[in-house]
Amino acid sequence: MKNINQRYSLFLALVFLFSFKTAAVAQVYTVKVTVTDKDEKPIIGASVRLDQNEFSSAVSDENGGFNVSLSQGYHLIEIKFLSFLPERPYINVVSDTAIRVHMTEIVNQLEQAIITADRTTENIRKPVLGVLQINNKVLKKRRNNSIMFIHDAVPFC
Repeated sequence: MKNINQRYSLFLALVFLFSFKTAAVAQVYTVKVTVTDKDEKPIIGASVRLDQNEFSSAVSDENGGFNVSLSQGYHLIEIKFLSFLPERPYINVVSDTAIRVHMTEIVNQLEQAIITADRTTENIRKPVLGVLQINNKVLKKRRNNSIMFIHDAVPFC
């Protein structure tokens, strides 16, 4: 009987310890991230992915900001936007916090541009236009000279 009481006491002590451990891990903080360019202008519509999880993502608002709820610990935030280098800040969340991420624009200067065209045999100096003549006799045969009658009289090519 004494052995059962010791096991039961040990079990309760372990449950008690693990309940505090999960309560500490379950603490969630709000992280406000603002995404800007080098001139401090907000980047609207930047895509954000948390901890390399494709199902945990967000998009920056009109102020370049977004809020995420993260548990305590280290987290990777990946931010991407067209014509900017991706940013991947690694943050340690210990309380509610705000961070600012400056993105670097990718500037590519082309040395040359080659423009090609396919249909080189087309004659653009004398374009061919389609003309349709409606006979006056056909118009007089119809009682209703509405636009729908004229539309029906025109054959399709």
